[in-house]
Amino acid sequence: MWRKGFSFLELILASTVLLIALVSLLTSNFNASQVALINEHTSVA
Repeated sequence: MWRKGFSFLELILASTVLLIALVSLLTSNFNASQVALINEHTSVA
């Protein structure tokens, strides 16, 4: 039977996975924008 709510461990695990996903998404977006910025500067120069 499925119990209501989450245990403390499951909550920590879920938030950790969410945090890792968010950080990786932000870093990949940041890296992409940095590369675009560098390419822009090199093409201008």
